[in-house]
Amino acid sequence: MFDRPNIGWESEQLIEALSSRNCITRATAAEVLGSKKDRVAIKPLFRLLRDKDGSVRWRAAESLESLIGDEDIELLLSGVKDEHESVRFWSVYLLGRCRFSKDVVPYLISALKDDNHEIRAIAAQSLELVGDERAIPPLLEAMRDEWKGARLSVFGAIKKLVSENKNKIDAELFLKGLEDDYPDVRFVSAFFLGELGDSRALTTLLDLIDDINEDVNVRQWAAYALGRMDDDRAFVRLIDLVRGERSPVVRRMALRSLGEMALRNPEYVKQAEACITSVLEDEDVILLGLAQGMLGRLQKNR
Repeated sequence: MFDRPNIGWESEQLIEALSSRNCITRATAAEVLGSKKDRVAIKPLFRLLRDKDGSVRWRAAESLESLIGDEDIELLLSGVKDEHESVRFWSVYLLGRCRFSKDVVPYLISALKDDNHEIRAIAAQSLELVGDERAIPPLLEAMRDEWKGARLSVFGAIKKLVSENKNKIDAELFLKGLEDDYPDVRFVSAFFLGELGDSRALTTLLDLIDDINEDVNVRQWAAYALGRMDDDRAFVRLIDLVRGERSPVVRRMALRSLGEMALRNPEYVKQAEACITSVLEDEDVILLGLAQGMLGRLQKNR
């Protein structure tokens, strides 16, 4: 049996326990040091981020989050470039969750290109938490990441940043993104052009949706974006898609977008209802369910 570290131990004794051969002792000591709020533990806990045991590293990072202050920023910035992947990961993690007077955005942007895919993902999450719109262009570029997990984190970060900074964002960034070689960059660009509702994107989106050689996911989100434009040309094109589009996913999105547009614009309701009603005998059961649900919403909205 071993004497488990507890809050009654002195900080020096707890720090010594961080070197124990027993991983439970190390993890418990790290946790208690965070509870004691003694800043003398910061550097020993930071060194523990190299521990071979994942639970120990996690406890050390959790305690560091409660201890680190503005004066410790350089420690974390050095950690972003550390040779140990675990140190880089937790440094990037903490830069997003602690608040500093120094600008950490450039360091987090650099981490989007780390060799480790988990570090790239946590960099995107930290940029989301920091909330600075300067991160949007490099995040859009990071949608080229080979790992899906990183791309999901990047998308979530862009979505949050666009939502919080709509008035500061130039849609031109996403218009250029529609021309990117990577389909995921194009689909994200289409999605956020819809979120921004910038009419400058309308012609480009109409051309994109007409390109049957385009990636189906990109065309799907172009249909979503058209539904946010509240323009007659977009409305007519969505009707055409619902009636004749061959791709089921594009057609379903077009129906949703058509209905949403009609919900916002009463003058479109009659035509939208007629179009949506025309698919009630369709063999696509998902489309059928969407149509029934949208007709119910339109009727309720009257």
